[in-house]
Parts: sequence; structure tokens; C-alpha cells
Amino acid sequence: MSATLAAKTVAELKAMVANAEKILAGPNAKMHAVAQTFLEGAQTELSGRRVASRPTGRKRDFAEQERQILAVAAEAAARFDLTPETARARGTRSPHRLLSTQGKLKVGGASKSGAYPVNLYISHKAGDVIVNLGLFMPPDSEEVWFDAGWFQMRARGNTELTVVDGMLHTQDLAEARSAFMAALEQHAPAR
Repeated sequence: MSATLAAKTVAELKAMVANAEKILAGPNAKMHAVAQTFLEGAQTELSGRRVASRPTGRKRDFAEQERQILAVAAEAAARFDLTPETARARGTRSPHRLLSTQGKLKVGGASKSGAYPVNLYISHKAGDVIVNLGLFMPPDSEEVWFDAGWFQMRARGNTELTVVDGMLHTQDLAEARSAFMAALEQHAPAR
């Protein structure tokens, strides 16, 4: 069975563990021995892979920077009409909410994929322009950066290209805030 488990992806192994745990928690005692064998095998294979994975490094707390960006979001929402309904009425297909549905910063793809330890942002979409204020930390770095301003999505065939026209990368949040607000003044309606 170990050769079969070695060919499984991490996601498949995690699914096997979850299914085995469900079976063990269920009333069908006939399946418990088989489920226990699969559970132990999958957990052993997963633990071996975790040892081989790259180290995660020190955890950093970004609560202060997140709080500061949320304050900028509140200021922007008070000065500009950033609702998806207004953006849609102005011709924007698939408008963005400024914050996540939980009212927090959105998690960027670089963070979701594991490429960056942190990639959080707020954004507003106006037409094919996206106004953005983000916080990120590149891999192998202890420095926190902000990116702010606007960029444009352009289609070429079946591919969407990101064309960075007005983005600023800085370690100064005040400078990033100014670039974000200036981009909103250019691309969003005032309240």
C-alpha cells in the first residue's frame, strides 16, 4: 500500500485521512479496521512529506499594518462611492468589493499559492482598471512592502494580461496611501 500512497498528492492523502476519520466515527464497525489501516498509512505518508517540505520560518504579525490599511479603506469608502452597484452602473464587468466579504483585507494569489508569506490588499475595479493598496512580504525577506496605485487588465486572445501603468512599490505606508487615494480620485466617483 505504501507504493500506492507515495503516488498520491498531498490533497489526495488529506482527503483519505478525512474519509477514514469519518468511517471510524461512524457506526459501521466492519469498516473500522480497513479505515484504521488507511488512516495510519496516509498519516505516515503525509508526515514524511512534511519533513521534506521547505521550512516555514518565523511567523510575523501584520496586525498593525492590516489595521492601518483598514483605516485607509474606511477613509476611501467615506470619500468615494466604491460600491459594486455603482461600478456596474458605470460599465464595470465583475466589480470588486473594497474589502473581503468578512470586512477584512483580501488575500492575494501570491499568498494563496505560497509564493509570498503575506500578500493582503484592498481594491476597487473601474472598467478595466484596478485601483489597489496592498501589503506584501517577498519570500526570503523580512521587509514589509506596500504597493499602491492602479493597473489595467487587457485581453489578448484568450489570455488576460496585467499591464502595470501606475503602481508604486514602497515601504512607506503614507506614500502608498497617497498613491491609492490619487488613483481613486482618477478612477472612482466622489460621494
